[in-house]
Amino acid sequence: MTFTAQLRQESDELFQKIYDHPFVQGISKGKLKPEQLIHYVEQDFQYLSVFVQMYALGIMKTKNREDMEFFHQQIGVTLHSEAHPHQNFCREAGVDFTSLQQVKSLAPSARNYMNHMLCTAQTGTLADLYAVILPCPWTYIYIAERIMEENSPTEDHPFYDWIQFYAGDDFKTLNQELRSRLDHLAKSMTSSEHEKLKEAFQLSCIHEFNFWNMAYTLESYSFGK
Repeated sequence: MTFTAQLRQESDELFQKIYDHPFVQGISKGKLKPEQLIHYVEQDFQYLSVFVQMYALGIMKTKNREDMEFFHQQIGVTLHSEAHPHQNFCREAGVDFTSLQQVKSLAPSARNYMNHMLCTAQTGTLADLYAVILPCPWTYIYIAERIMEENSPTEDHPFYDWIQFYAGDDFKTLNQELRSRLDHLAKSMTSSEHEKLKEAFQLSCIHEFNFWNMAYTLESYSFGK
């Protein structure tokens, strides 16, 4: 069993918990409130900006030009392609996507997730960076594939474009590439280093759950209210 396969096996309960979350089930059933979709897009737009920074950190952490090219390509993909599922949510919420691209106050769970990624990547190794970002694409693929398997949504489903995007081959290819790169690095690492990677991976899974919950509950800083 590869190292990332082991990560996935040991995190199965977390993946299931994410899939069972009411927001994710709302995607599956095509029933979410406009304000929930808007809150998600506003926060995820900022989260993806940090994901771009993670790829930039990856360039700084490697001397291998092949790795540099990989990270460079993913910066462009993240900046442009992931606007497509955002636009699907905005269309169903009845708002213009460009109106949600302004700098907004970060919700606590979004801020915590972004800080977790940046801190892990800035203070850790290239393997740490891969481990901390891998749950994002992997859980989204898991969500989309399960929705496709269990519901077989058609084009009239409100979130059909979102589901198709994350169940698509391009996103799966990215996930497999991240896995392969982490598996390669993990082969020469110690068991204690593996445990550190597992912690980073599982914490990101927990943050993924909290991010969905943040969107569903319209989480924000209350400042004592």
